[in-house]
Amino acid sequence: MCKAMNRTFGSLLFKSFGGSKKKGAAGPAKEPKAMSVEDAYMILEAAKNVVFVPGYGMAVAQAQHAVKELCDKLEANGAEVNFAIHPVAGRMR
Repeated sequence: MCKAMNRTFGSLLFKSFGGSKKKGAAGPAKEPKAMSVEDAYMILEAAKNVVFVPGYGMAVAQAQHAVKELCDKLEANGAEVNFAIHPVAGRMR
């Protein structure tokens, strides 16, 4: 897992995860906004490039058929669809 994350075992155990926080440089905190199905539809309809990063939850839900259908519809609408491998969930031995 450390190799997939490009981190040493020690840094994984003893250092913070993610980017470093800069004091005083952060803007005002924003609340996350809920997105409706209609909003998601409008965003995907206008998208020209879409990247799916499947993870463990998608595998457990066995959502590959639904993702394939969505992929086909996006491509029919003229979008370029790509798939990426999650650096931890998609690790190989």
